Amino acid sequence: MLRITPHVATFALMIAAPVQAGPVWRNMILTVDSVETDDRIVVGTDERTKQTRRLHIPDDALISRLVPTRRLIGIEQLVEGDRLICRADVSGDTPRVTAVRVTTEGPVADAPSTPRPAAVAAPKPQFMAAAFEAVDIEPSHLRWAGASSRRVLVEVPPTDIGTREVDDAPAAVVLDILERFKLRIDGRSVQVMRVDPTSGEPMPCDDWAYRRSAFDRPHRWYDAAIPFDYPQVIAGISRTDDQPRRTATPGFGYQYASVGDGKAGKLAFIHTQQARQPSYYAIYFDLLDDQERYEPGPRGWLGDGQVRCEQTARYTFATGHVRIDLVDFDGDGLTDIITGDQNGQLMWLANLGEPDAPRFKQARLINDADGRPIDVGIHAAPLVVDWNDDGVEDLLVGTYTNRIAVYRNHGESGDWRLRFHDVLRIDGKPLELPISPIVGRDESIFQHDYYPVLDTADVDGDGDADLLAGGYVTGRIYLYENNGRDDDGWPALTFCGPFEADGKPINVGDWCAAPEVIDLNGDGLPDLLSGAHAMTPEGTAAFRALRCYQNVGEVGGWRFREIDAPLEGEMPTTALGTPRVADMTADGLPDLVFSGGRNIWLLKNVGSETAPRFRIPQSPIQLKWGTVNLPGNYFVDYNDDGMIDAVSRYHVNCNSGRGNPYFFDDTIDVLPADVTIRHDSGIGDDWFWPRLADFDGDGDWDILFGDWFGHVWLHANNAGTYDLEGEKLADISGAPLRVGPETDGDVSDFTALQGARTVFVVGDFDGDDVNDLVLGDTFGKVYYAHNVGTADRPGFESLVEIGDLGRRLLVDATDWNADGRLDVLAGSANGRVRVFLNNGKKGAAAFADGFDPNLPPILQPRVLAVDLNNDGDDDIFSPSLMGSIWVERSFLRQGYAPGRILHIEARPE
Repeated sequence: MLRITPHVATFALMIAAPVQAGPVWRNMILTVDSVETDDRIVVGTDERTKQTRRLHIPDDALISRLVPTRRLIGIEQLVEGDRLICRADVSGDTPRVTAVRVTTEGPVADAPSTPRPAAVAAPKPQFMAAAFEAVDIEPSHLRWAGASSRRVLVEVPPTDIGTREVDDAPAAVVLDILERFKLRIDGRSVQVMRVDPTSGEPMPCDDWAYRRSAFDRPHRWYDAAIPFDYPQVIAGISRTDDQPRRTATPGFGYQYASVGDGKAGKLAFIHTQQARQPSYYAIYFDLLDDQERYEPGPRGWLGDGQVRCEQTARYTFATGHVRIDLVDFDGDGLTDIITGDQNGQLMWLANLGEPDAPRFKQARLINDADGRPIDVGIHAAPLVVDWNDDGVEDLLVGTYTNRIAVYRNHGESGDWRLRFHDVLRIDGKPLELPISPIVGRDESIFQHDYYPVLDTADVDGDGDADLLAGGYVTGRIYLYENNGRDDDGWPALTFCGPFEADGKPINVGDWCAAPEVIDLNGDGLPDLLSGAHAMTPEGTAAFRALRCYQNVGEVGGWRFREIDAPLEGEMPTTALGTPRVADMTADGLPDLVFSGGRNIWLLKNVGSETAPRFRIPQSPIQLKWGTVNLPGNYFVDYNDDGMIDAVSRYHVNCNSGRGNPYFFDDTIDVLPADVTIRHDSGIGDDWFWPRLADFDGDGDWDILFGDWFGHVWLHANNAGTYDLEGEKLADISGAPLRVGPETDGDVSDFTALQGARTVFVVGDFDGDDVNDLVLGDTFGKVYYAHNVGTADRPGFESLVEIGDLGRRLLVDATDWNADGRLDVLAGSANGRVRVFLNNGKKGAAAFADGFDPNLPPILQPRVLAVDLNNDGDDDIFSPSLMGSIWVERSFLRQGYAPGRILHIEARPE
């Protein structure tokens, strides 16, 4: 039997503001007065109640000292004055502590960790294939602790973790289930447990909010049905000769949180390494036969560059501009939902319910005839229709810029074999919707429409399907008449102008028309529904997410008047809506499926054939293990409890202390409910990103605000009262600091219209105990502003450009190379990320040329430095367009720790 020196691991215990839940304190903040080592009793003062408490810390409780580096300690290493954050069972006479974190430095500090610069040691992340090699270990020695019928035993060898005692990092192992068992893995059944190979016992882990036992660890299944080298289409097809151009993007397909088939794949999990010792894991799972439905298992947040997920998503998708159509995609007799999003990705939600009770819990990619996921680049508004009249349904997709992509179905009915055919054309040229009139914006700025939303109907009564197309910037619904077909069955279209209602062209108020044709009142005349998007004060005041137009004309001569949509309940005030109608509940009445933003709602028709009433549900369709963003744009320890909190504008979402994927549940409002701080331009895109920082060094949180013009405002906190008017930060000559376009409101192009997009980070970059600034703007420029004033009377030298990323960006600061100086981190919407090392000295910061830290692929990677798992090194967090992405620093340096399968076995009878 393999004998290894026993070792223990430190597990991240996330504890937040004090919450008492039954007989358990989820946190207790204690200042140590004395320690009775023999009896394992700690006596101290409860910081919140000021009571003296005696806490029993049993042998199996983990004690972690967090500073200067995280490490495991014994009770004898606690000293008077130590500040403890504890989780305790208080059901007995003496509270029994189950875990302890020490937030003060001990009498003998560890040497600081020295992570290698990412520019030197940042390999592209990849899975490490596992070999089946025999090792002298007796499986029966390891207790069967999982609930499933099979397990694999995995060894993860040690990697370089510098001088740190413990490191948490992602590991991965290949599980080719189909090849070995000819069956599929049941993702719901998977449990990953670290085991002690000497005692045979599983090792506790409390850093997993969805654990089923005390030993379960965060994990995620990466299904081989989703290509790892994902064929992403990055640009709009109008920019690539009206053809989709694919680029292999490693791991990108998994960011959609879609479902595979469970036949083969790789299992990644949080691996804990102690010193230079290997670690051992038991992975438990069940298998499914061909008759059982595959459903996804837990999606832990591992720090491997993937999106954060929760057991039940709060919204349908993480991405926006969700557009839909309805069709029985898998031929099971139930209506499914086809979706497209802002990234051009086509997916479908399988109806897993019954004819009278639809249920949607999974998203799957739509593949073309060659097995490649269909991606049209930027934006996708799908419409399923037999466009070439060959008896099988094709796919039309409205996409960027102002194009309609055609995917011909080369299969038979129910057998989807889609191939890109062309874009829709009129007289040989791409069909383009008109780009005027535009409501609420200068027409000279918008030189194209974004993408159309489509429907078909026999408008002119000649027996064939005409095309309706909703204009994005015009808010109008245009008719393209079908005037016959060519030899291959493709329609010849003629532009006929916009539909009218009440005697004038329909404008849905103000942008983003999305037509759906349906006879609502049973009079034989198709009526018209549409989504909308307000772009003016008048449009906002009169906004209705769903617009309804009753047909008061005749067959072949449609005329409309606008009426109130037949809704029951409060319609979500969501823009960019797409209505689609089908009988979803098998009661003979058309129901409404409505997408808007990133959500999809199912509105059951509780009316009649002639008077429909669509009942609005309490929540949208929520997918199982779907993407859920962290509620914040950056992180601070706002309430000084030793844990990071997430800040979004003027709201602080406090760390609740629950384990992975980490939760920030309790909200603190920085400003009173009736107060806000804004500096609106009244011109264009007043996008803003305020930031909390103790700028003047007086111990409280000030507010800094970057405005449209490129200025930074300081709103000082004076004993809890903010200066609401604020002051513009200025250089030593008195001129306000400024980044971005040099304009005071005269805008003639889109770049100027969006303003400076002023971002910044506060920090003492030169070590003189006075805060400086690093700023960024819409052009991707990064500037250093050296504060040569004082804490309460700042004054800056002229801005010094330290980098140029080419497009709008986010900046942050961290000591990247652990040399004691703050460095700069910048991530741009164009995909570029740079680290600018500070090679200066006290009183004079100096930044080197930026280098690429080699992150995994992230769409628009705005980046922040934060130690999310509290293992002692700053990780990378990105509030990306795909969702909240976390890259653990060890993963950035070394990729996945490679798992090696030692043994596969079934549960003993």
